[in-house]
Amino acid sequence: MDLKTIDKAVKIISKRVLTPIIYLSEYDGGAEFICFCDGNITIQELYDAEQELSKAIDIHSEILDIREFCESERVEIIDNCKLIYSEDEFIEQLFAGSMLADYRKMLEEKRDMFIRKQDNGSYYLQ
Repeated sequence: MDLKTIDKAVKIISKRVLTPIIYLSEYDGGAEFICFCDGNITIQELYDAEQELSKAIDIHSEILDIREFCESERVEIIDNCKLIYSEDEFIEQLFAGSMLADYRKMLEEKRDMFIRKQDNGSYYLQ
């Protein structure tokens, strides 16, 4: 996707979806725009924005909320997807730090479960 198309996509998404950050993942025949969406946005509003976006840039497009992904997928998005919009560099760093903190917390919870299994013979508290 060229810069002109990306710029057009960013303008449409930022106008229709309140988001401080947008990542781009391209695949054969389409693109995923991964955002941190405003919690008040409805599925219909996202669908309408996707339709407008797909028509404007002539590429099948999906707008996804990063909160729909698990912690490890979020880290993968930050590492592998192209950051195409950031409201502010500080917001970008804060966002990435928050996603990594969530991932660390998930790993600690997993480790605690294994320790609990070793100590008690069960993953569950009894």
